[in-house]
Amino acid sequence: MKFYKYLTIILSIIVMNFAFAELRTWGMPTDTQEQESPNEETSPEEGAPEEGAPEEGMPEEGIPEDDMPEDDMPQEGAPEEGDDMPTETDDSEINEDQPVKFKEEYKISASLALPIYTGSNLEYRFDNGIGFNFGLTTPFTFNLMNKDINLSAFFAMNSLTANDESSSQGTSDYSPMLIGLNLNTDLSILDFSFGTGLSMASGDVVSNEDYSMTTLFMSLGLGYTFPFEKFDFVPEQFKGMSLSVGSNLVMIMGAPDDTGDSSNLINLGMSLGYPIFF
Repeated sequence: MKFYKYLTIILSIIVMNFAFAELRTWGMPTDTQEQESPNEETSPEEGAPEEGAPEEGMPEEGIPEDDMPEDDMPQEGAPEEGDDMPTETDDSEINEDQPVKFKEEYKISASLALPIYTGSNLEYRFDNGIGFNFGLTTPFTFNLMNKDINLSAFFAMNSLTANDESSSQGTSDYSPMLIGLNLNTDLSILDFSFGTGLSMASGDVVSNEDYSMTTLFMSLGLGYTFPFEKFDFVPEQFKGMSLSVGSNLVMIMGAPDDTGDSSNLINLGMSLGYPIFF
C-alpha cells in the first residue's frame, strides 16, 4: 500500500509540474507561426500599418517628397539650363526674350496762334493773320543747371495779309515758314521754351519787285499745360492728351523788303498734345 501511495504522490507532482509549465506559457506566441492558407484573406489590424507599408505622412525611402526638387529637374521659376538670357541688341530694339518691352514716348502737338503784335516794319503794310504750328516732343533729355532740358522739333506757318493800300501797290501776303528746334523746361508751374531755326519766305514787295529770303530766326515761349488726366469727364482713351495755352515771341532776321529790318511777331495760341510710343 505504501508503494501505491508513493507512486500516487510522484505522479501528482509530475502532473502539477506540467500544468504549471502550461500556465506559464499560456498566451505567449510560439516560435513558429502556422502558414496561412493562400485562399484565406488576411487584413491588418485596425489602426496598425501593414508590415512594409510606409506610415502615413512619411515619405517612402528612395521616393522624393512633392516639395523637394529632383536633382535633374530645375526648380520652378528658375531658367532652364541652356535657355538664352535676354540680350541687348545694337539697334536698341527690344529682344523677344525680354518679358517687358520698354517703349519711348514721343508727343505730337498741333496749335493755332493769333498774332497780337507785329513789328513797326510790318504793321503798316499787313493786317493780323493766323498761324499754325506742328510739334514733335522727343524723349531726348539732358540736365543743365539742375534743370531737365527736353528737345522738340516744330514746323510753323504764319500768314499776314497785305492791307488794301499795300495790295493796290502790288505787295503780296507775307507768309514766313519756320522749321526749327526747341529746348523745353519748366519754371515752377510754367513751361518755358527757347527755339531757333530757319525761316523761308518769298513774295512781291511792289509791282515788278519780288523778294526771296532764307534767314535765321529765334523764338521764346511761355505757357501752361493742363493734363487731361486731372479731368474726370475726359474719356479714358484721351487721358494722355494735354492742353496748353501760352504765347511766344518770334524774331525773324529778315523782312519782306530791302531795309534789312527784322520781322517781329508775338503770337497767342492754344495747343493740343497727344503721346505716341515707338
